[in-house]
Amino acid sequence: MRDVLAYELSNKMGRWAPHTRFVEVFVNESATKLGMENYAGVYVLEEKITRDKNRVNIAKLNPSENHEPEISGGYIFKKDHTGRFERKRFDPEGPAQAGTTTNRSGYPTPPGGFPADPAGFFPSYKASTNRVVKPPTRTTSARPAAPKKPKADPNRPRTNYVAAAAPEGIKVSDETIFHEDEYFRSTLQRNQFYYYDPEADEITPVQRAWLKDYVNRFETALYGPNFTNAAAGYRAFIDADSFIDYHLLVEVTKNVDAFRFSTFYYKDRGGRLNMGPPWDWNLSFGNADGKQGWMPDHWLWPQLDDTQYSWFRRLFEDPDFAQRYVDRWAQLRTNVFAASNILARIDELAAALNESQERNFGKWDIMGRHVTPNYHVADSFPEEIEWMKNWITNRLTWIENQFPPAPAVKAGSVIELSTRPMERSISRWMERTRERRAERFRPERRFMTNPSSAAVASCWHERTAAADGVRP
Repeated sequence: MRDVLAYELSNKMGRWAPHTRFVEVFVNESATKLGMENYAGVYVLEEKITRDKNRVNIAKLNPSENHEPEISGGYIFKKDHTGRFERKRFDPEGPAQAGTTTNRSGYPTPPGGFPADPAGFFPSYKASTNRVVKPPTRTTSARPAAPKKPKADPNRPRTNYVAAAAPEGIKVSDETIFHEDEYFRSTLQRNQFYYYDPEADEITPVQRAWLKDYVNRFETALYGPNFTNAAAGYRAFIDADSFIDYHLLVEVTKNVDAFRFSTFYYKDRGGRLNMGPPWDWNLSFGNADGKQGWMPDHWLWPQLDDTQYSWFRRLFEDPDFAQRYVDRWAQLRTNVFAASNILARIDELAAALNESQERNFGKWDIMGRHVTPNYHVADSFPEEIEWMKNWITNRLTWIENQFPPAPAVKAGSVIELSTRPMERSISRWMERTRERRAERFRPERRFMTNPSSAAVASCWHERTAAADGVRP
């Protein structure tokens, strides 16, 4: 259900994601009559991420197209687990599981330019203390406790692997685990990407070089001194709104695989780089016992380094990017991310599965058992659904409290904006907000007649001013 729900949210945001269907599968490899002995359970049938006018709508790049402008697109590439050569280095069970500790000195990181309340960030782990930074004491019954790591059981059920490039303490060279035909690595930030469309055995050497050069030029602009310049900075290379939407979807659902695995990008001919579509969202909505995935509070991204969390720390150093992020959150919170809408859809999906789930759990004896790397263990399907709904409600509420509240707007010939006082201090961010407002806006008060919702959204700077007791 988590994949289905996340993809639906993305489509409602205006970002294509795979369409899905719940199906009951029977497998019969003989000529005998089909029966329940052939029953394989409930599955989600999903569209593949493919280049198509109804999916990722970009131009087809043919092997013969090796000059401008044709060579500029379309491309689809991704960040993911390493390729087919990786598992030769691991034991038969594969890479480390999600429950494996990921505490590193300096992580989780502080907010940097991220436009949220600094109080919503855990302190960084310090290796010298030789201890793990614990989550704060639970203050409400709605917040789950930290998961207990189960005893090793080679026969325990699993849903999938959540892996790093190699187990801790084992040094593996790039030459050993990476095949150069499958991927390219950016020069400045050493980000690694896999070819998807054209595939690795179809893309030409000239096209490989062009795509790598485009990403390199983007990183040079992003980390350069004029990175906020509209013509010379990062905005000339990427569709910033697609990055914002992807980031919001990740954090609302807290998908612990996102940013680092199954993370897609695409570029159309003559167009800019887009982030998406979303893929592989089962370890989300509280369904993970690693990366703090079970917790409805706190951000996912501070736990990741810059090669896992590619480019975003620098993007959020641009005040305009940060402001667009908060504006987009406020917009989506009124519809796509409204708790009532999401919970109602979960009830619809649960009702559709109510009959078939009994057959599924009759086939697969996993209800009431710990399934690695899931966190919550429920005794019934309704209990699973209720737990997820509570998690989502708490998650949305927590995120809402990390940003300045949206202003209340009174209709009329003159806009009047008012907002409630902030419940916690965000003075550092407010100081940055005042500084950029002084740079971007004239000092006189702005008025509008018959304002549209878009015009109101464009005046978001009023929101932080009202919250801080300052008017432009």
